[in-house]
Amino acid sequence: MMFDPTLFLRICFSILTGMAFLLYGVRSLLIHGGRDTTVNPQELERLVAAAPDSTEHWQVSGAEHCRAYFADRQAYRTRVLTFFERALRPVPNPMTISQKDRQQTRSRRTVLPAESRALMEEQDAPKQEIPAAHRKRTMFHAFAMFTGYPRAYWYLLFGTLINGTATFVLPFESLYLVSVRHLLVSQASAIVALYGIGSCVSALLGGVLADRIGRRPTILSGLVGLTATTFALAFIQETWLIALLTFLMGFWISWYRPASNAVLADLIPQARQAQANSLVYWAYNLGMAASPLLASIIVPYIGYTILFCADGIGTALFCLLIFLGLPETRPTATRSSMHSVPQLKQAASTSGIWRNGRFLLYTGLSFFLTSIYFQYSSTLPADMQLHGLDAAHYGLVISINGIVVVLLGLPLSHLLTRFAPFKALAVSVLLLGAGFGLTALADSLFSLPLYAGSVLVWTIGEIIFVPVSATIVALLSPTTERGLYQGVARMSWGLSAFAGPLLGGLVLQQWGFALWIGCAVLGTGLAWSFLLLGRVKNRAQLNEEALPSSANALASKLVPSPEMEMYLAKCGKSVLTDGKRKAKTAAS
Repeated sequence: MMFDPTLFLRICFSILTGMAFLLYGVRSLLIHGGRDTTVNPQELERLVAAAPDSTEHWQVSGAEHCRAYFADRQAYRTRVLTFFERALRPVPNPMTISQKDRQQTRSRRTVLPAESRALMEEQDAPKQEIPAAHRKRTMFHAFAMFTGYPRAYWYLLFGTLINGTATFVLPFESLYLVSVRHLLVSQASAIVALYGIGSCVSALLGGVLADRIGRRPTILSGLVGLTATTFALAFIQETWLIALLTFLMGFWISWYRPASNAVLADLIPQARQAQANSLVYWAYNLGMAASPLLASIIVPYIGYTILFCADGIGTALFCLLIFLGLPETRPTATRSSMHSVPQLKQAASTSGIWRNGRFLLYTGLSFFLTSIYFQYSSTLPADMQLHGLDAAHYGLVISINGIVVVLLGLPLSHLLTRFAPFKALAVSVLLLGAGFGLTALADSLFSLPLYAGSVLVWTIGEIIFVPVSATIVALLSPTTERGLYQGVARMSWGLSAFAGPLLGGLVLQQWGFALWIGCAVLGTGLAWSFLLLGRVKNRAQLNEEALPSSANALASKLVPSPEMEMYLAKCGKSVLTDGKRKAKTAAS
């Protein structure tokens, strides 16, 4: 089949136009759909009762309408508005109105005069606003969880959705190296493994730069480097250059990820951070679910070169959204406060993270948690092969993961706001261990249904622990070191991506299904450990509670950056810090 560039451009234009309308419609629905449209029934009843009767308003001639309008314009407008209010007023459900209420309403409308009726309704009206929990639910009430986020969050969310949809290099690079470059499977696996090495190298560096030079420059530089690397990978022929570019891809991705997580911690209040992280995670997985479908259409007709270029275009669009809509959110501290407040001086140094025992313990436990999680890509397909299943069965089973994330990601993210972060993490670890533990029950007869049930269980745990882990890191990190803490957590993920499959492969080779029993036991132990860790406080936190004046001084010295002040002022929000707000309250 010959390649037609005109047809290709038409298809691309149609796809981009459709995606633009879809994203704009989804954004409008998410932002404006959850607004409360409840009308106070007492107020509406009072307006209708006080207005003149309009039942025969439209049964007169046009000349009479003109005379009535010029005689008393205000009365005419009132009659027209009253007619439309009665016509558009929703009919109440008769099952929700008692017989006594019907009789009282009928008697007020028929027996009492208008003045007495209005007076009684004014006396019966509530003196205070009806609580939100008792208001009538509207059709879009389910979308209320999407409201209340700043505009910069939506730029980051939709950029993540586009980036996830255009993620083609990493899932298909191994197949590209074997089928097009004619490398051995071992050589292709070694090249792909360089991605993880680059991820581990740059995670800590990207976190430090996010705290020193700012979140926005770190994210933009990482996305620009990733765009250039992806386009270069589409045209490079030499194997050693492909290996170098694969290393750089992992380097640039982990370069900006800690900064993007720190942005979420800066923009979103602590009570909604788990939900905000869940939405970003859901958007990325939604794009990743569409990525293989698009790749299956592009590769047979166009080839891997255009596929990798499409990845670069998606990254460039993400970079453009960040450039246009994301302000600098890094909190800054004055130089004089660095010497006046000891806690701030300690927080400004990188060595402060090694004194945070609670965070270090959490990072160590998370290493074992993610080591269990990464068994899905290494030992799970090997175990399925031992039970007589091939790669097609593995693809069928692992597709359940993407489907469940897309379907259950939003409901579970709404439930995360009702639980403490460490409790939610403990539940997710139990589900993760139980899911992989079910693999030990697989046999040759019922192996495929058991593998499918296993993926279903640990996917629910994945939906919970991925956003909650970022929330806990933001909870345990100081305001001035959020990027550094996110970088250390990202580096722990990279190390577990190496150690987990390696140790899992050795255990599976030596002891077989004991690997999955060990995952279940380890998951149970980690769940108890996270519950206990949630009750432990740092020595620094205890000192902060014992010395509230120092804590308030520290909070008063932390101010938003000038860009963040301008952004918040544009949104109409207060830019007072916690310390200044407390001082203002005490002065008043």
